[in-house]
Amino acid sequence: MNGQENRNMGVYYMRRRIQVEAEKPQFCVTTGITFAQADAWFGNTVQDLKLDLIYPRDNTRKYPCVVWICGGAWIQMDRSAHLAYLSVLAQQGFVVASVEYRTSNEAKFPAPLQDVKAGIRYLRAHADRFNIDPDRIGVMGESAGGYLTCMAALATDPVYDVGEIWNIPVPYRPPARGTRRPISADSSTVIRSSVRHLRSPFCWAKT
Repeated sequence: MNGQENRNMGVYYMRRRIQVEAEKPQFCVTTGITFAQADAWFGNTVQDLKLDLIYPRDNTRKYPCVVWICGGAWIQMDRSAHLAYLSVLAQQGFVVASVEYRTSNEAKFPAPLQDVKAGIRYLRAHADRFNIDPDRIGVMGESAGGYLTCMAALATDPVYDVGEIWNIPVPYRPPARGTRRPISADSSTVIRSSVRHLRSPFCWAKT
């Protein structure tokens, strides 16, 4: 057997041994959705506030939503840093939104809380578009995001509900077919198990 035949046999056996089952993705990711604009550069200009969204591919029903707020000691934040393991929640039947907020380098408190609550209002306003159940939106986060999680759930004073949300078009999604029905899974059980895995506080959003 010559060298070419050896190589062909090697490729043949490799194909026989490596059996990869290809499956369609169970969820989709849309990044960079502008949900509001806020003052920037000492009030002389504005900046877009964006969120990243992970959602199940099945758009025939509405899903509970988890709003994720990342940490960063109040001086930095990256809304996309945790998307890889937040996808675990999408696999379990949740829409996951990671929201951006202004840090202490950009604005004074309560600006971060106002930004988070504006993101929640945006998701409620566009619940049908994203197949979100508007009555089941929860918030979770880490570090500074954990603080904002608690504040978003407990701070009901209208002073924190400022800032206009944007009715900005998002990438097209085909309409759902068939009858919409509520999610059948026990969302509270799945949320509790996911929170234990992520070691982050979780609260239901009140805004």
